[in-house]
Amino acid sequence: MAAAVLLFVLINTAAVHAAEYDRYLIREYHISITVEDVEAAFEILENMPGLSLSSQINADFGFGHTNRRVNVSDFDGALATLRELGEVNHFNSNARNVFSEVNDLRSELLVREGEYRRLMELLTEVAELEHFVVIENRISRVIENLEHIRGRLNNLSFETGTVIIFINLAQEHVEITPARIDTPLERIGHTFVNSAAFTLSAVQVILVALVFISIPLIILLGGAWFIWKLFRRKPKEEVNVFDERR
Repeated sequence: MAAAVLLFVLINTAAVHAAEYDRYLIREYHISITVEDVEAAFEILENMPGLSLSSQINADFGFGHTNRRVNVSDFDGALATLRELGEVNHFNSNARNVFSEVNDLRSELLVREGEYRRLMELLTEVAELEHFVVIENRISRVIENLEHIRGRLNNLSFETGTVIIFINLAQEHVEITPARIDTPLERIGHTFVNSAAFTLSAVQVILVALVFISIPLIILLGGAWFIWKLFRRKPKEEVNVFDERR
């Protein structure tokens, strides 16, 4: 009876430790799938639970990839959806345990919170201004440490509660139309047409440039001619009335 009880306790303890271990895992999964239609497969992926981190598709060549972050509770359903898309060619998983890091951060958090409380109590007891400033500076540094630790814990909690799936899709049959190669005569014709079009464009550019140059030139020449005529004009002779009467 005692042996049975001991065995039961050991099994429960192992189960608790396994669950605790799984709770602090950061998981990544890599999966490659061959599908019949890559565009239709992407439409299904867009409706799958989770957040799309990045996505790219090339329907002409029949391939695409997407990275999605899903909750741990939705992972089994997401994996079943992926398996229904087509034939799974590659499946790989990576996991990193952050149990030790989380415990260290929690211990550091307790230490810093205790230090913060002691400093706040000491702040109410000091009388000299110099000591007051020193304690305030120390409190500011402790608050920064607390914010950093809490932020890291929140980030680890988010990463351990979700899974990143890297998905590569390849279409089974892709029809690629070969590029048409011009014959020598066609290449000569294209060259002649391109040369004629280039020459015509160059002539048009030159004509437009001449028009824009000629307008200010005409204005300058007209102004110069007007000034020259103004200075060359002879003054009118004055008529003496008294000389005429004589």
